[in-house]
Amino acid sequence: MPGPRLSAMSQVKPPLRPFRPPAPNILRFLRYHYLRLLRLRADSRMLARGVALGIFVGLTPTIPFHTALIILTAPLIRANLVAALASALWVSNPFTIPIHYGLAWWLGRRILPLDVGREDLSFWIKHLQEGGFFEAARALFHLGGQTLLILQVGGLVLAIFPSVLAYLLVQRFLQKRYPSRG
Repeated sequence: MPGPRLSAMSQVKPPLRPFRPPAPNILRFLRYHYLRLLRLRADSRMLARGVALGIFVGLTPTIPFHTALIILTAPLIRANLVAALASALWVSNPFTIPIHYGLAWWLGRRILPLDVGREDLSFWIKHLQEGGFFEAARALFHLGGQTLLILQVGGLVLAIFPSVLAYLLVQRFLQKRYPSRG
């Protein structure tokens, strides 16, 4: 004997809604990574050196080589690698690159008495924004020695003060907030 007959309405399935991922919450994202940075197992000096290294390398015009420079330099100065990589990413991103590269160019032109056109810098920035790693590295090597020298000197001068300031502020903050870290 067959079971009770279902009405036509009970056999209709509700329409499936398309999957919508939750809206990104930037404050939650920043807080999460801030807390991860604070919970790293290192003393305050090591974390501060990592942040300073990341800011220093992030402000120098060596964009296709930032990660490699940080990975090679962090063990030499006993800096925290995660803090260095995170702070370099925070400083050197698509929104800030034109600003600090322009400042590096301006400072380098004031320090060095070389005559190089602005077209070279705009050519490189265009390749940085549009291409990938190899495109940026190729454009960097095609710039020429004088242009690279101007950018490097300006970038080094630009990076010194913020990295020293970051070291002092991060170390002081961590020592006050977490006195057991040393």
